[in-house]
Parts: sequence; C-alpha cells; structure tokens
Amino acid sequence: MCKIKGCEANAVGKGLCAKHYMRARRHGSTKVVNKRGPKGPRGGDGIFFEPGDKDNLKSHLLAHRIRMSPRTFERYWTANKIMLWSRMTEKQMLRTIKDAQRPNGSLNVSKLVRDTVETYVKKHPEFDWD
Repeated sequence: MCKIKGCEANAVGKGLCAKHYMRARRHGSTKVVNKRGPKGPRGGDGIFFEPGDKDNLKSHLLAHRIRMSPRTFERYWTANKIMLWSRMTEKQMLRTIKDAQRPNGSLNVSKLVRDTVETYVKKHPEFDWD
C-alpha cells in the first residue's frame, strides 16, 4: 500500500503508488499537483498583425511565451494574413481562433488555417475556386 495517508493504491517504488511516486520525482513533493496542458494563453491572444509585420508577430508570440516550430509559425502567419484579407472583424477573428483551440487550450494551427480559408472562400464567391 502507498504510504500517503488516504491512498489505497499499491506501492510501486519507495513505498509510494505510481501517482505519488511520479509527483515526487517531478516536483520533489507528493503534494504538488499541477494541472495538465499548457500554461497561459497559447497560439494567439486576439492581437492581429498586418501582412508586413511578420517580425512583430514573432516577437509578440515570444514575449507571451508562445513557442511554435518555424513550420507551425508559417502556417499561423498564413492564417493571420487570410483573416485580414477576408476582412473579418476582430470579433470574428477571435471566434475563429477560439474554435481552433483544443480542450487543453493549445491552438490547432492546421484547423485555424483550414477555417480561415473556408471563411475567405465563402466571403469571396466572385472567384471561381474549382
């Protein structure tokens, strides 16, 4: 049995169950419980940049501790440009970003690009997309 008071699980190491053993290894204490998923806002927070402001967007994301691979950043930058080109209001942009977020708060950039392209196509029926 786990040596933590109230825990009935079988001990796996140092007298602790798997859950408490991993907490002790990760945080140095069995009492520390961190929430799963990313900390803070991820992948965009409602600030939109003009097509010439790529470096400013990159700096903004880094300042807010939002890390993306170069490939993911390029897709995020593409989605940002498409949202501006489609003349979405800021409220529509925020809604599109919120819809592309995963349950843990991280941003599904592929879904964001897909949704922004669909919005652009719907707003511009004058183009022959076939």
